[in-house]
Amino acid sequence: METGVDPRWKQLMEQGAYCSCGQRHVGLIDLAFLQPADWKDAPAKEPNENLRTDGDFFSEEFAVRQGKYFAIRCVMPLPIAGCSPPASPLVVWASVEKESFEKLVAEPRPQLKNPPVQFPARLVNRIGGYPDTLGLMGAAFPMPDSPPLLVLAKNADPEAPMHQLVQEHRDGASFDRLLEVYAAQGHDMRGAFAGTKQ
Repeated sequence: METGVDPRWKQLMEQGAYCSCGQRHVGLIDLAFLQPADWKDAPAKEPNENLRTDGDFFSEEFAVRQGKYFAIRCVMPLPIAGCSPPASPLVVWASVEKESFEKLVAEPRPQLKNPPVQFPARLVNRIGGYPDTLGLMGAAFPMPDSPPLLVLAKNADPEAPMHQLVQEHRDGASFDRLLEVYAAQGHDMRGAFAGTKQ
């Protein structure tokens, strides 16, 4: 059955579902990762406009480590097969080369171009519910009204089988997989749908 006619989907969109976090969620959840993975000693968050590219810097949208590693906050959609709205947004961090970082910072909300401007990017978060996602490769597309859009394209190791996240990002995940991903981030709503027929 397509997710768009799954009664559980209608329940989530209209009545909502009680969650392990203690809240009732109506509609999709924006899952946001606060910083790149493995940066436990990130400095205190500063305003974006204080950006420095030497030493360490951390803000709502930018991260610089040792003046060598550069990351930017992106929105990565997780499509849900057959549903509307069409995707659950994941707010993640992606590392880019210094030259790309400087261009993204110089024009953070550009007008869309044809063909779209894109920069090679690497996912630098570990997303629960999947095998290790750190290092998955793709591209960052600057957007006029939001942080850059991250589109995953391939594994860090091109010889490895396609990563589950890359495949679901491309082809769409099932509603059951969406619930598993939510649960892995601390938002388990699966019990709310136990009595709802699929």
